[in-house]
Amino acid sequence: MAAPIRKHLENMPESKIEISAVSGASLVKTRPVFGPDSKCLFCCSESLIKVFSTESGECIRNLHGHTNTVTGIVVNPNNKLQILSCSFDQSVIQWDYSDGVLLKVYQLHYPLHDISVSSHQETPVLILKRQTSRQEYDIIECIMQKDSAPQINVLLGNVNKEQCSMAVGCQNKVIATIDETVLYVQNQKKKVRHTLEKTQQTEFTCVACHPTDVCVVTGCQNGRIYYWYNIFRKDKVVKTYYHWHALPVLDLCFTVEGSYLLSGGHECVLVKWQYNSDQKDFLPRLGAPINRVTCSHDNMYYATCHTDNVIKLITNKFDVKQVYQGLTCAHLSVQKTHPVPAGLHYDPRSKALVTNGKIGHLQFYSVTNDKHLYDLDIVGQNYISPENMAKPLTVTEVMAADFSCHGDWLATVELWDDHVMSPELRLKFWQFREETRKYTLNTTVELPHNFPVTCLKIRPETGEDDDQPMAVTTSLDNYFKTWTLVDDTNIYRKNKKWMCKFSGYYRYSPASTAAYSDDGSLLCVGFGSVLTIWDPDTNVLLQTLAGQKDQSDIQFIEFGKYSCSHLLTACSTESLVTWNLSSCTVLWNIDFNTVSLISDPETDVMAVISKISDVYFFRPSSPEILYHQNTISSRKVASAVFIPQNQGRQSQTAPEKGRQLPTQSKLYFINSDHQLLCLSEVDTAASASKTMFTIQQNLPQTTLSLLLSKENTKQPAVDSRSTSKDIKSWKGFLDTPPQVQPAVTSLCKQFVQSMLVKSGTNSGNIDDEEELSDEEYVMEVDDDVDSDKDVISQGKSQNMEKNKNTKPKDSSKQAVIHTDTRAKDDLYISYMDWYIKR
Repeated sequence: MAAPIRKHLENMPESKIEISAVSGASLVKTRPVFGPDSKCLFCCSESLIKVFSTESGECIRNLHGHTNTVTGIVVNPNNKLQILSCSFDQSVIQWDYSDGVLLKVYQLHYPLHDISVSSHQETPVLILKRQTSRQEYDIIECIMQKDSAPQINVLLGNVNKEQCSMAVGCQNKVIATIDETVLYVQNQKKKVRHTLEKTQQTEFTCVACHPTDVCVVTGCQNGRIYYWYNIFRKDKVVKTYYHWHALPVLDLCFTVEGSYLLSGGHECVLVKWQYNSDQKDFLPRLGAPINRVTCSHDNMYYATCHTDNVIKLITNKFDVKQVYQGLTCAHLSVQKTHPVPAGLHYDPRSKALVTNGKIGHLQFYSVTNDKHLYDLDIVGQNYISPENMAKPLTVTEVMAADFSCHGDWLATVELWDDHVMSPELRLKFWQFREETRKYTLNTTVELPHNFPVTCLKIRPETGEDDDQPMAVTTSLDNYFKTWTLVDDTNIYRKNKKWMCKFSGYYRYSPASTAAYSDDGSLLCVGFGSVLTIWDPDTNVLLQTLAGQKDQSDIQFIEFGKYSCSHLLTACSTESLVTWNLSSCTVLWNIDFNTVSLISDPETDVMAVISKISDVYFFRPSSPEILYHQNTISSRKVASAVFIPQNQGRQSQTAPEKGRQLPTQSKLYFINSDHQLLCLSEVDTAASASKTMFTIQQNLPQTTLSLLLSKENTKQPAVDSRSTSKDIKSWKGFLDTPPQVQPAVTSLCKQFVQSMLVKSGTNSGNIDDEEELSDEEYVMEVDDDVDSDKDVISQGKSQNMEKNKNTKPKDSSKQAVIHTDTRAKDDLYISYMDWYIKR
């Protein structure tokens, strides 16, 4: 670390900042589990258990309780409303998933890697895989006791295989596990060991047990699926195989009755085999290799987990019903080297984070809701599985992207290069269409440069000629090119397209990066270790800036904003330097190993991330560090971006009172493990009020929910005691489970009367002394009324008839109602709809 930075860190206040994992947690490392009624799907996501709805596709609940990665889930055989989960935190937790309540925690003192149910007894008997050393695991039997510690028996020790290596079946009496070329099978009386012939030169990859028959099925590296019969008679074991997969079989699963076997692998095809037959059905083109397969308890749904962090819910008729996904992960070896070659970007239209997703796609991800919005297909090519895992196919990948200030335009660069044939390089411009609310392709430029593009930037809107946007690309062919929008209207249609306007170079040095000033009046291009300043409208070279301590190539360039708009900050692999553009002199220069330089769009603050994953906030006007955080990620940071928090553009000279971070925008960054993290400030008041286990629900909005939220936000001149009483009464019956509530007709009168307020709560011409009488608005319901509308109309007619035959009462006895009759009818109908849905 440089000496100037160390000097400034000594006087920094103690931080109250936390680094939270926003998304990127894998949903597919462990097998998902269906609920007993197939209405929900349980998935492990780091230390959480996500509960997804099979009907709406939404995450309806998060179960918090484990302190480390959850590795397995199973439905409690003695209570279908409960699940059991195991984790690396050495515990098994018993949950009531319908209410999201943690019931009991069992400590087993070993990291646990998998869980299954062995038998249906009074107390659950679990088969767990615990880690005893770095590379060895034990298969143990754990008998869960109600009032005492679990009873543990070791079934099999020193198992080296970690994934897909344990299965329970044959009426929950047989346990099978694999270890390279060895298959271990055990029941309550006997343990048998089977091996593959050495001539086959393959290894086991997965194992499954038939639910009723004494039969074990194994998948292999060569694509074969072996069926093992008479497994407890080693001298008379019967073995047969079926072969369709050309690549390794990654997972196997039987249906509930065992009539069919499901298999998946790198071919991106779900195969459905008929038991004891070579008859099979296929569901192809699922987008990514399948590494997990599971079946619901009623055989209505199958769930396939894919290596790009996507779970697909498939009906038994092979129709894809739902897609559950978090942040889409790279699954190819070349992608894992550079997980996000296009970097992280902020879409001002959807307020979403944009980065590489599926192969050849950009994904739009809402960091606020932790939800994948949609994918934009950039290259228009399907993923094709390779013929050999040792020789993967070369794919076309999105290498760069950038948005205009208001999100009207998106520019992308895609590249295909197998280092044998001539590379394919394309520059594409996408326009946002209001009628479709999507980006559509406007212009495609084939081979915009002779060598790969190193940087792509769209010019900020100047306010003078916003109809003429501009973009710049730099390349290793020693040139930079500026692109502008021109008229392409002909006799057939009106249209605009992008064309190259200018091209420039400097001493035939590679153009590494570029940036526009905040007002778009200047363009800075880095050639090697030299910065060049250009007029983007005339392509005239205005100034060259050279004088860094080292002669390494410049990697990042950022213009200052607001009070620092006359400054320019540049980073190389060895130094961080700021130039004063008014005098063309170096303002300050320090030694620094940089991997990313980010500018906050709302303030004049910048952030720089070092190679050891330290982050520093500063202003270009001074090398003084505003905030510093050590080791924001255990893995190398691949890219970072500031995302505004809708505070509006402002120039902050100092952090707000009580804040440690100098900016309102949040810093999001992604590491080499494709984990999206956020550097944010801890709200101590909010965190203190949180319960230990929070439950998040995403339920659709109704008229009733909107009305309740509106009533809670309004603050009329009412009696606080009556208002709080009404709110509590509403919340009381809304939170009560529907199965224990009385009939809806009996609640109607109570609910409507709760909407009546005393005269003091209304701003009309009624005296404050007026009181509400229960007799003044009564809704009677006959037992023979069938429909909801009949109930409403009957209540209205009875009330009108009563008013005709009764003399008008004194105004002090009249009731005031918030809404008119039509609003009350809509309110009651919405309540009925909500009650039925619930």
